[in-house]
Amino acid sequence: MRSRATPAAVLPSPTAHCCMPVLRRTHMGHSIPGWRRFPQLSRPRSVNSVHPYQINTDMIQNQATYDLFAGKSGASKEEFAASSQAAMALPIPWVEPSDITHAVLFLASDEAKYITGVPLPVDGGNSLI
Repeated sequence: MRSRATPAAVLPSPTAHCCMPVLRRTHMGHSIPGWRRFPQLSRPRSVNSVHPYQINTDMIQNQATYDLFAGKSGASKEEFAASSQAAMALPIPWVEPSDITHAVLFLASDEAKYITGVPLPVDGGNSLI
């Protein structure tokens, strides 16, 4: 993780895309709406965001979502998985929560110290389709 000289933070963003910005010090601070509300981040280093698609959580693993994606009432999880996988470039129906966690931890790590202004899709290739 980063030293105190290069603070980083992961903050939830109220955007429609459910992005999670990772902030570090940079001249681009003006592009972060509301970041001044956090005094410990008064001088962010960079702005990156993680853009997930469907994450394997209760938010998508429920009957209402199964029915919506399958286009019929009483759809099964398998039917949902098949229609969900059709929206992915990779042969997976959704991403796991740990995949998002690993992306956020990478952006907050020293290995990503020169990465800035990156919207990182963790979406199984959905953004390519």
